[in-house]
This record gives sequence, structure tokens and C-alpha cells, in this order.
Amino acid sequence: MSAAVPLKEKVSFGIGALGKSTSFWFMNAYLMVFFTDVVGLSPAYVAFLFLFARLWDAFNDPFMGFIVDNTKTRWGKFRPWIFIGAVINAAIIPFLFFDPSEILSPIGVMIWCGVFYILWGMTFTVIDIPFWSLIPAITSNPRERDVIAVIPRTCSMIGGQCVVIFGLPLITYLGTGIGATEAQGYWRFAMIVVACFLSGSIVCAMNVREHVTPPVQPKITLRDVITLLFKNDQLVVIIILTVINNMAQNLVNGTIIYYFKYILNNQDIYPYFMGAGAITQFLAFLSFPFIVQRTSRKFVFIFAACIVILGYFGLFLFGSSANSNIFLAGALYCLGSAGTAYTLVCTTVMLADTVDYGEYKFDTRSESIVFSMQTMTAKMAGALAGFTSSLTLAFVGYVPNVPQSDDTILGLRVVMFVVSSVLILATILIYFRYYKLNGSFYKNMMIKLEENRAKKAQAKALEQGTEKQNEPEATNNTGSNEKPITDVAIG
Repeated sequence: MSAAVPLKEKVSFGIGALGKSTSFWFMNAYLMVFFTDVVGLSPAYVAFLFLFARLWDAFNDPFMGFIVDNTKTRWGKFRPWIFIGAVINAAIIPFLFFDPSEILSPIGVMIWCGVFYILWGMTFTVIDIPFWSLIPAITSNPRERDVIAVIPRTCSMIGGQCVVIFGLPLITYLGTGIGATEAQGYWRFAMIVVACFLSGSIVCAMNVREHVTPPVQPKITLRDVITLLFKNDQLVVIIILTVINNMAQNLVNGTIIYYFKYILNNQDIYPYFMGAGAITQFLAFLSFPFIVQRTSRKFVFIFAACIVILGYFGLFLFGSSANSNIFLAGALYCLGSAGTAYTLVCTTVMLADTVDYGEYKFDTRSESIVFSMQTMTAKMAGALAGFTSSLTLAFVGYVPNVPQSDDTILGLRVVMFVVSSVLILATILIYFRYYKLNGSFYKNMMIKLEENRAKKAQAKALEQGTEKQNEPEATNNTGSNEKPITDVAIG
């Protein structure tokens, strides 16, 4: 097992996650409402744009994982891409939150938003895949890995919740004043997000190291990518679980502004809800390693799913009307937030375990190709949730910035809380039926893997020693029997 990871690296990894999450959650929380309520795009167009962009990512995300896994530099294979990805992705964000409706035709606006949204997804891939790929490369110690997985998830929550909690008030503030507009408020806040994003990513790229030495293996080919993705049965299970989980969460998170604006008719309590949810998630992240040590990852995953269902379905029944008890609704939201936090850490650790499983089963280790699935599934699930939510808005007659009809409100409630609960229930059934990287199977797998690594290292050392012994002695070109000058004693 690998040694403890230095504190400096743990902190730097967390700072990188915090910066990156400000960008991701800014997009998740505000882009759809910016497109529909500020730029004036139709919900139907936004739905199909989100879906098309993520279908495109289904192809380019694994390809980026292939590129990263074949990268060899003096700084490792992950850190250079974290830096490059942060720079190019940050450059896209200001264009995405610029309102082009004042200078372009309606068709031009659609093209502008579509092009920059697709570019954002592609460039976010460049940083997100190598960032999460660091987890199995930093340590192979299961306990250390549980901690390492918690750190970026906790910091991601902090960064994301700061954007969610303070974003709307700051956007309003930055968009007021002489000559200011709501669109300018979004753009100015986007520049603050970009600064946080770049700063955190640079700290991570400078300080985090790869401590797990992978086995010597040939260069990964595109054919290997297909094998690693589709023959690793546990990776396929995680992909399905992650897509479903993320979609359920994004059905809530991606439409939460509509919930306060049109269902509760009280935007003022939005920061308080988000703050309470953030504190709950923070406590859940901190408690994860301790609960896992005293129970199991399996227990935590099932427990997390159950309390998410309880929180979300409870909100549908008791917390989604204008006269709902705000404190009860807040408590149910916090319950769902805690379950979401546990689920996020569980799936991250489970994905890291599939890297070891792939090495165990195929004798090939590929952190980035595996973690490209986390990036792809997160974006795919967000797009499917956005597609579902936007299509629901279009179907039930949503009209921006006016009171909504009862049918519109019911449609939002069902999609946010009922559909999400059914999806989470499906993850429990899939986990019980197909996931096996826990208990004695996982322990025996890791023991065998360490033995295989030791044997390979020993064989490599013997091979190098034999090659050194068999090196031919230097001879001169005169054909004489004189010893080479290097063998002649001096003096």
C-alpha cells in the first residue's frame, strides 16, 4: 500500500476542485435561465442544444482520456492538461454569458449560443478528466483513497454552493446601477467565476503529484479504449449508476431557481435554502470516511439513496406550493442534500476502484479513460436533465417572467421531485444486482493486484540486471590483442 499523501497536496487538490466547481456549478445553476429569461431562447431550442452537445461529448470525452493516458512529460500525464484545460475553458465562459441578442439576428443568437456551449463542453473535458484521474494515481491505499475522494468533493460543494448561494444576489447587484442590465450582471459575475477557476486550477497543477507507479505497459491504442470501456463490466455499472444519479440531482439543481421564483413565489429565501443545503453536504462529506470505516461503502450508498428519495418525494408532497411550510421544505431539502453528498463520494471512490479492477482483469491501467466516463456521464446527465426540464417547460406552456399556470407548476414539481425519486430508486436495484467491488471480492482483488505488481517489479529488476551483465566489452578497431585503454592501469 502507498504511503500517506502530504497535506500540501491534499489541500492543493481541494483548492483545484473548489475553483473548477465554481465554473461547473455556475453553468449548471444559471445557464438555462440565462438562455431562456435573458437572451430569450425558446426552452425547446435550449433542450435540444443541451442534448446534442452531450451526445457529441459521448465521443470526444473518451478520446480525451485516450490522449491523457498516452501523455508522458516531466510533470506527469495529468497536471499539464489540468493547466491547459483551465486556460482554454475559462476563455470560453465570458462569451457564453454575453447576450448577443443586441447585435445578432435571432438565428445568429441561436448559432452563437450553440457554438460556445459546445466549445465549453469540449474544453471542460480537457481539465475535468485529468483532474479526477489523479485520485487513483495519488494513492492506492483504500483508507487514504476514501479521504482523497472526500477532499475534492467537499471543496467542490463549497465552491459550487458559494456560486449558488451568492450568485443570484451578486448578479442582481452587478446588473443594477446607471446603464447596467441583467445581462451585464451575469457577465460580470462570470468574470469573478473565471478568476476563481483559474487560480484554483493553477494551484492544483503546481502542487499535486502522482504517487502510484503503474505497471510497465505498451502504449494504449484506440482499440484498447473500446476494450477498457465496454469489457470492464464494473465500469459499465458505474457509468449507468452515475448517469442516473446525476440526472436525478440535475433535475432538481438545474431547475431550482424556477422552484423559488414560480412555485414558492419567494426568491428571497433562495440563499437560505442553499446555505442550509451546503452546510448539510459539508457535514456529510466530513462524516463519510468515519461512517465507511464503521459500516461499509455498500451501506453508505444504499443509505444515501434512501434519504435522497425521502427528501425529494417529501418535497413533492409537502414542500412545493406557495403556502408550504418553509421550515419543513428546508429540512427535506437538507435531507436530500446529505444523501446527494454521500452518493457523490461513493461513486467517485467506486470509479477509482474500477481502475484497479481494469488492471486486475486486463493487465492494463488507464485512469484517464476510466475517469473520462465521470466527465461524460456528469455532462450527459446534466444535458438529459436540462433536456427533460426544458421540454417540460415548453410542453406545459412556460412563459418567462410571468406567474405560471397550475399545469406548468405541476409539471415542474413532477419532473423535479417525482421523476428524480424514481431514478434514485432505480440505482438501488442496479447496485444490488450488478455491483461487486466490495467485501471479500474487493479485498482479494487488491491483494492479488499488489502481488502482481511486486512480481512485475522484480522481473523488471532482474531483466535490467541481466542486460547489464551481458553488455559486450569494448574492443578497439586495430584487431590487436591489446586491452582497451580504459582497462590499462595508470602509473
